[in-house]
Amino acid sequence: MLSVDPHSENYYKRHQIWYHGTTWDNALSTQKNGVVSNWNKKAKEDFGLAFYLNSNRDQAVRWARLSASRQFRLGITGKGTLPALVTVRFDEGLLDETISKEFALCNEEWAQEILKNRTMSNMKRTIEVEYGPVADGKITDALKKYQRTMSIEGFKDLISNSKFERRYDQLALISQHICNQIKTVTIKQLTKEENENEFNN
Repeated sequence: MLSVDPHSENYYKRHQIWYHGTTWDNALSTQKNGVVSNWNKKAKEDFGLAFYLNSNRDQAVRWARLSASRQFRLGITGKGTLPALVTVRFDEGLLDETISKEFALCNEEWAQEILKNRTMSNMKRTIEVEYGPVADGKITDALKKYQRTMSIEGFKDLISNSKFERRYDQLALISQHICNQIKTVTIKQLTKEENENEFNN
């Protein structure tokens, strides 16, 4: 089940505080330039090119740590690569009139959506917002196995998040029009102690 109430349809439309885990340089860019939907054009994510948010703060902190770790493995160091947390707020009702899609469960429809976004490029999109579970971190292995077996059920089972007791969510802001209306509440550089405490919760 999601970290949010899986029986509460359109929960994400009513939830107002969201978190974005990233590096310090990217957090400062968000503060200066606002939320940008297509800032990372090279990446292939679960719900495609978008600005990603979590409703669960711990999950966003984990993602910030992962982002910083990737920079370190590439030999990129310095204050700008340290993990950071961006907290944003939506005005009430902002998402009510959006063209959106919600995946409450890790089902085959969800897996098909992730497969499409992870393997196809330059798709024409009309969806403005997508919400659903985060796929497992072993997505690359799952994609390779799918290419051999062509089993969407097997792909779904491999990417259904098994690392945590509960399934964490993600909100993908695809439309820049929506991103322009997001308010940044705080940006915070995460200390080593705080990172470790958050990670062990």
